[in-house]
Amino acid sequence: MNHMENQPLLQMEKVSKHFPGVQALEQVDFEVYPGEIVGLVGENGAGKSTLIKILSGVYAKDHGLIQFRGQSVDFRSPHAAQEHGIVTIYQELALVPQLSVAENVFLNREPRRIPLLGAVDFRKMRRQTEAILADLGVHISGDRLVKDLTIASQQMVEIAKAVSRNAYLLLMDEPTSALSSKEADALFDLMRRLKQKGVSVVFVSHRLEEVLRVVDRIIVMRDGRRVGTLPVAEASESKLIHLMVGR
Repeated sequence: MNHMENQPLLQMEKVSKHFPGVQALEQVDFEVYPGEIVGLVGENGAGKSTLIKILSGVYAKDHGLIQFRGQSVDFRSPHAAQEHGIVTIYQELALVPQLSVAENVFLNREPRRIPLLGAVDFRKMRRQTEAILADLGVHISGDRLVKDLTIASQQMVEIAKAVSRNAYLLLMDEPTSALSSKEADALFDLMRRLKQKGVSVVFVSHRLEEVLRVVDRIIVMRDGRRVGTLPVAEASESKLIHLMVGR
């Protein structure tokens, strides 16, 4: 990927965040290009989750600039980040277990038989949901209840929901922590499909071997600072660990 021809989709410049007694982020620069999968790695407490929570509108930054799609942004809520096209997939999935897959994907945005007024068009909603899932290489009935799905399938539904919202950037915080290796492989295939569609992904994981398999570029954090950036072709577990621990 030639970044010189490309403006970043996301650019953070000198972003800092302080909590009582802790400098969680210190003058951090962070960028993601269109259709790029970026790995974000670091030991516990390095600042990865704080960075993700600032991008997803959970925390406000103290200092610095954030640009997204060429505009200066300052997300004050997760809803604001989603409205701009940034969707976060957390370890704790935000689905409603008692509702169907289709109802979850289109929650609060259900297609109506008559715009604004009419009853929900369940057939259309199911058809659109299954089309999105099939496009992602996932075959789950839109009528199935979310509570009857595996964690891996629920994650696929969460990603389909993001795609239905026209997300430009997916933030994935330890998405493989509850998955088997086969389920993780399916997730990586899905990430590659998103990349082909021009969607960018930030993949946070402590499993370095997974990061090396799926990302284009790796950004390493330590003690609230960005301490290294490696194209995946130049990265190895030993290099990453050296940057993460600083020795």
